[in-house]
Amino acid sequence: GRSTYAIFISDGMPGDQNKFMKALSKLMLNKRHVLQVSTVAVGHSAAGANALDDGSESTGDGVDFLYHLQQIAAIGGGTFVRASTSLLSIRGAFKAVRSTITTSRRKESVLAAKVSLNDRCSQQPSSSREGGYSGEKLQIRDANDPHIWHDAEVICEHTDGSCDVVKFVGGERRMEYGVPQLRIWKEKHMQQNLQLELETANPNGLFGSWQGWEACSKAYRYHYKFDGKSFDVDECVATEVSRREKYFTKGSMRIVRFMYDSLLGRESHAVCKHVLSHGLPDGQLAIKPSTRADLEPFCRNSAVARYFAALFRERTKHLYPPAGLRMGFVQDYLYGMEEDKGQASCAVGAKWFMGERHMPGAFVKFNNNGGYVNREDYRRHCDVAQAFSHFTFDKSYGELLVTDIQGVPKSQTQNGLHLTDAQVHCRHGNYESFGYGDLGEAGVRKFFATHQCNDICQKLRLRRASDYDFIPPRQIVQFPGISRDFFRELRIDTLQQLRKRFRLTDVVFPNNIISDKLEAKLWGRAKNTELAAEQIRAALDHLIDKYCCRIDVVASPGQIEWTEDEWIKHGNTSAPVGTKIFLWPPGPLPPQSILVYPRTAGASLEAALWMSYRG
Repeated sequence: GRSTYAIFISDGMPGDQNKFMKALSKLMLNKRHVLQVSTVAVGHSAAGANALDDGSESTGDGVDFLYHLQQIAAIGGGTFVRASTSLLSIRGAFKAVRSTITTSRRKESVLAAKVSLNDRCSQQPSSSREGGYSGEKLQIRDANDPHIWHDAEVICEHTDGSCDVVKFVGGERRMEYGVPQLRIWKEKHMQQNLQLELETANPNGLFGSWQGWEACSKAYRYHYKFDGKSFDVDECVATEVSRREKYFTKGSMRIVRFMYDSLLGRESHAVCKHVLSHGLPDGQLAIKPSTRADLEPFCRNSAVARYFAALFRERTKHLYPPAGLRMGFVQDYLYGMEEDKGQASCAVGAKWFMGERHMPGAFVKFNNNGGYVNREDYRRHCDVAQAFSHFTFDKSYGELLVTDIQGVPKSQTQNGLHLTDAQVHCRHGNYESFGYGDLGEAGVRKFFATHQCNDICQKLRLRRASDYDFIPPRQIVQFPGISRDFFRELRIDTLQQLRKRFRLTDVVFPNNIISDKLEAKLWGRAKNTELAAEQIRAALDHLIDKYCCRIDVVASPGQIEWTEDEWIKHGNTSAPVGTKIFLWPPGPLPPQSILVYPRTAGASLEAALWMSYRG
């Protein structure tokens, strides 16, 4: 049946916090009752918890009270809001809770609609199904590259152990039928006895002793930077870290516990964030084994947000003297454990994780990556957050939009904002991945559908939403990411000259090689963009012959042609180490030739490929 929605309203501390949290945890683990819990803090202590003028952390009952209610909402999958004693404030708080419940119900309706996919499964030529739609989360190995794994969702399971799944590749959803067991990694066999163990969300007292901590282990810390065009990683720094054995909060994607970093010291409370496993039975909780590549999108999101925050503060200095609008994102790091000495059971597979300083106070979400805007809580801070998101899109020339602005406001009357966990929408996909939260142009459209320019937007002279042109490009030319020299020559000699030479409205292309398949997008009059596209293709033919060896693809009469995936698979199997294989031209039609980089590897690879193809 449908979920149960509960709202806790409180104006102070409960009689026994630990007893209450244990009871709530037990209730949340009971799968017979799908429960979502939201909390509302009411009264003067709730309204003033973050109102310390010097920015220091309050140790009074107000903050403890909010720590507790925030934790309940985080574990319960709901929302936490605050309200003063005024009727208008209370009305706004319940409006926010109602919005969360409405969104959850819509998601449930979408999930229920997926049951109709069973009809598709029944039409596939496969063995009989054990059950209908399960929605279980798992990972499947790529059919062509055994080192690549894709997140997936089970549509139905078959009696032979295979599954029909929806897999997520590059932000797209793709159906795949009859995936064999050898390519499936189910997380439910991991940590089956791990229960949801919570501890207080208030760090005071936890850092005073080593009780409840894992043994210290050596780790390497990485710092990601963004300069407006590309990303850079500082040289890794060795440190000693220890993590709490219990968690204090979680979200839909990550789970959080307190952490000690020797470089930060015990006085600086830190937290570590792990990717959360889904689809475990009986409501169990586990950390998803993550690689460095899995967590790098979070690093890139933070690096972009910090870059634009510094630019935003600089641009607002003369508008709001003396310091401008005081907002910024906490510095986060990527940690890689050298080894897990004496690790607790909950830390299995947690060798890579994110870490940052803990931000005391009550968290407020000002907007999200789906167009939501918080107009009830901390209105002035919301104006700053909305203007900042708008600013990032304007100053990135319509390419990047930083959303999901959340963190701890300094006070109701001051503009100070301490933020974390931003999400970037990359409109044209011209940067490395920003994760599954990157909705591309759809996310940009959702933001501007609800954005209302305020006085900050006007003072910064940001373009209005109606001034942005969201029409699709007239021409898209795909080209392979062969090498840096290849791309540099194409960019400087051709792509950067197109706008002026053919009087185009806009030309968009990546700054770096971000994948094996790249795109140049052209806007302008039909004839002009067509001529520009022809110019790109002519330049590509010249550069491909310069950097690659071409192998013509011609099928013998009556012979079954290989698919694109099969050509790549056999090419990578036969190629020497360091060789890159590309199909040309790209597109849905069978390839006409195979491009081999470097040229010297072409002859030996051609002989090996044709042996496999004709054998």
